[in-house]
Amino acid sequence: MKIIDEIKPGSTEWATLATASKAPAMMGDSKFKTRNQLLGEMATGVRPEVSPSMQRLFDEGHRAENAARDTLELELMEDFPALTGEREVEGMRLVANFDGYCENLREVWEHKLWNESLAEDVRNGVELIAEYYWQLEHQLLVAGESAVKARFTVSDGGINKREWVFYHSVPERREKLIRGWKRFFDDLKNYTPAPKHEQLNGAEAGGYPIVEYEVRGTEIQSNIRAILPIVKERAAEEMQRKLETDQDFADKEKQIKAVKAARRDLKAKVEEAQAEFVSFSEFSDMAKDMDSVLQKLQSHGEKVVKEAKEDKKTVIWQLAQDNYTAFLEAEREKIGVPDMAVSTKPDFRGAMKNKKTLASIQDAVDEELNRAKIDAESEFVAAETNLKVLKSEHAGRMVLFPDLKRVITLSPDEFAEVAQRVVDWEKSEKERLEREEAIEGRRRAMEKEREEEEAERKAKGEERLQGGAVHRGKEEHKQEGRTPAEATRPVKRSEKLERDLGLVDDIEAWSQKHKVDPDAIKELFEIIRAHYVRETA
Repeated sequence: MKIIDEIKPGSTEWATLATASKAPAMMGDSKFKTRNQLLGEMATGVRPEVSPSMQRLFDEGHRAENAARDTLELELMEDFPALTGEREVEGMRLVANFDGYCENLREVWEHKLWNESLAEDVRNGVELIAEYYWQLEHQLLVAGESAVKARFTVSDGGINKREWVFYHSVPERREKLIRGWKRFFDDLKNYTPAPKHEQLNGAEAGGYPIVEYEVRGTEIQSNIRAILPIVKERAAEEMQRKLETDQDFADKEKQIKAVKAARRDLKAKVEEAQAEFVSFSEFSDMAKDMDSVLQKLQSHGEKVVKEAKEDKKTVIWQLAQDNYTAFLEAEREKIGVPDMAVSTKPDFRGAMKNKKTLASIQDAVDEELNRAKIDAESEFVAAETNLKVLKSEHAGRMVLFPDLKRVITLSPDEFAEVAQRVVDWEKSEKERLEREEAIEGRRRAMEKEREEEEAERKAKGEERLQGGAVHRGKEEHKQEGRTPAEATRPVKRSEKLERDLGLVDDIEAWSQKHKVDPDAIKELFEIIRAHYVRETA
């Protein structure tokens, strides 16, 4: 943190700086100033004038602060000088004015004028509301390593009305604060002042001619005949008027009040005339006509105000919704997960409640939109971090995450299930490979055993064939001296089988045709041949 003396709180330059006291309004959590108002002040450097009553309150706050600082320094035997510090955070210049800073204790001090409700919360350990903790979070951010805590005191300067509590930085809040200032500075670059409207006084905004009358003899003399066309013309014009701005709505509401007043006045005049003169048929008829016009004008005005406000609310809501949707799409595209779910849902309708003017409605919706973007951005940052972990540590196993859009949104603790999922898969894969290896081993053993058996059968078959050949040779020698009758004797079955050994080819063709294993056919043939060989032995 750098200590600065050249810039004083309340100066023109101070109005343009991102200070701790502005943090609540920047985050949309200030009771005294909207985010849009703060944008206007920091863009122009122009602050609203301080009223005498507000200045008296400021003066009392400074008096109590100085007295409370003296008491604090005496109690702790440490100095807590008021000073201003600045620090650059992610390219942004952030400034904080400390009511007190103690280097030895590494703490900052913030003082608030005694408020019974706030004092009770501090006394009972109730968590500080956002309006206070954003200011303290900003102060600790600017202080950096120079301060580890903030002492928050509420007092009237004395010791009887004094409560205090320590505040420590909350990482999630600090991240949101930084993102909030980033978004604020972006909006500041694109800031366009809202158009101002001159306020019309009551007479210009409303007011209708007053009906006057007097009774002369048997007649009622009145200006109602001249007024009625004016009222009708005015009514026609008012019914065509479109409501766009807050001033339009204010004018219309004043006009409705004027119509109601004119109707009350007209009713009173009719009752007066009736009391003074019984025969007032013509006056009464014209008065009824005029009242009918005024009644329609009143009803139309009330209806158009309600409908126009609802239309404006719908437009404001839709623009904010479209803005948020575009933001989500851009963030999803940035991390490469187009269907990532986001839990942050802005409540624009809720933000509009109890807001009477279009300006206050727009401010509330803009603040809700900003809050939603900051919260959603936190989700995207966490998701992007999870996604990087998956791609770096489990690049070859992304198939294990068909629910990727859900996995990347898990909290740090829940994200541990990712590692367990990989461990389970690796265990399952190892078991699968072991089973396949065991099956392959058994298959190779069976194949080897079959080959050995086949080799043994072939060896035995060749021995039998050789024995049969020797036997046939002896027979041939015996038959060399055979008689013609003996020569025509039929040969034995074994001799016929030897001549028909060419059937092997036919048998193999048959096995292929009927999809029978050729090796099995050969094995069967060897058995048959061995049988006939034994028969001739």
